[in-house]
Amino acid sequence: MKEAIQEADVVKIKVLKKRKKEAKKAKKAAEEKANQTLLEVENQEEVAQEEPSSEKVVFNVLS
Repeated sequence: MKEAIQEADVVKIKVLKKRKKEAKKAKKAAEEKANQTLLEVENQEEVAQEEPSSEKVVFNVLS
């Protein structure tokens, strides 16, 4: 009986360690995706700032 309880404890610990490892992996993947999305947004903002607005183009053509 005592051995069965100890074995169950060992299995429980293994399961908890596996869940913890999976949670860390999921957290890391979520952080990487968030960082990638942030970089994409920043790049889009930079491109938008670099592109001349239509008003400037019309003004330059008329000048």
